[in-house]
Amino acid sequence: MKAAEAWNGSLGRHWAAHADRYDAMLAPFDAALFDAAAIGVLDRVLDIGCGTGGTSRAAARLAAQGRVTGVDVSEPLVARARALSAHLRDGAVT
Repeated sequence: MKAAEAWNGSLGRHWAAHADRYDAMLAPFDAALFDAAAIGVLDRVLDIGCGTGGTSRAAARLAAQGRVTGVDVSEPLVARARALSAHLRDGAVT
């Protein structure tokens, strides 16, 4: 099975349904990631493999006057990211 098939099948649906659990699992890496990225308030950010958008939303808080776009191969994850990001001004997740 190809990765795209898995992420658009049961794996992607499971991850989307349990987004909070997976975001919490990955949270310990956020500080190092954002320290290295040094995102500024006006920056444009492309989050490749954004999953359910947790990292994209965190980047959007840092780039408050910029723009953050999250992309992912998984339709279930992108749908969940859009739902969780709907409150953002542009909520750009594709």
